[in-house]
Amino acid sequence: MARPRKPEDPQRWPIGCARCKGHYELVATWPDGSICGYCYQAAKRTTGMCACGHEGVLPGIIDDRPTCRRCSGVKLNVDCVSCGAEAELYSGGRCQRCVLEETALWLLTNP
Repeated sequence: MARPRKPEDPQRWPIGCARCKGHYELVATWPDGSICGYCYQAAKRTTGMCACGHEGVLPGIIDDRPTCRRCSGVKLNVDCVSCGAEAELYSGGRCQRCVLEETALWLLTNP
């Protein structure tokens, strides 16, 4: 579950996010503009099928539709270093499935 958004601060962050138009800290610059931390996290978690047929993470937006990294030109690392799956990364560049597998294996083998 996502944390609630903090109040906007136009004094501290005068340039609004390209996606939500909110005045939050900008953390990335993608082809559609500067992106705040909230929209960045949401983009990493957006999955589905792109118009090109790619199924996986869809961080980009073209014509108000989510698109894959290749179609949108968004530079975002979402490839797990352990299994190669395209997913949100949790720890050490690994996806949730690989982190959970390692944790369960550690718990079961180290009493």
